[in-house]
Amino acid sequence: HVSRRATAFLLLAAIGMTQACGDDDDGTNPNPTIAVSLNNTSASIAQGASATTDVTVTGAGGFSGTPTVTVSGAPTGVTTSVTALTTTGTSSTGTITVNVGATTTPGTYPLTVTASGTGVTSKTATYDLTVTAAAGVVLNTTPAALTITRGSTGVTTVDLARTNFTTAVTLAAENLPAGVTVGFVPNGTVGNTSVLTYTVDAGAAVGTSTITIRGTAAGMADATKTMQLTIQ
Repeated sequence: HVSRRATAFLLLAAIGMTQACGDDDDGTNPNPTIAVSLNNTSASIAQGASATTDVTVTGAGGFSGTPTVTVSGAPTGVTTSVTALTTTGTSSTGTITVNVGATTTPGTYPLTVTASGTGVTSKTATYDLTVTAAAGVVLNTTPAALTITRGSTGVTTVDLARTNFTTAVTLAAENLPAGVTVGFVPNGTVGNTSVLTYTVDAGAAVGTSTITIRGTAAGMADATKTMQLTIQ
């Protein structure tokens, strides 16, 4: 009887140990998880421009679902989009596009990229967005209006206020009345000023015209400024 009891006790103990080992996965049956990473974690984007970054979601612990990626925290004027993810093995990849509007306020904005999936805790990564002023030129004229007697000349200074732009700007005057010609010195300038001279023929008609001064250069939107020209 003692031998039978001892055998039974040992058998029950062995069963208990087996069950205990089955309850502790010892790393062989981990919980499913995901991780998210970006190939670029920051970008400096000018107003009116855009940039992209690749996003990768990696599954572990037996995760076999299809993850989703969203972006939050974008300021007014900034939009984001995420392509459909492509999955290979345990990794899913896609591309995030960040579009900055032309009127977005320059500054630094942290965007949050969130990866989520069924049965796993969502994970996040930070994308630091710096919005810079768009490259270009703003024109101004001093004085802003001229009165010129027929048969004579008049002069105004064109100021070029530059933002992140050092390329030569070509200047032109539009909507000139008949009998009026102009010259810019210098023209095609890399500087910040140019002198505009109006020459009015003796036979030009009397009256007031709105003249458009236009600055053009590769890599920027045209810059324009209007001024009043009165012929007397």
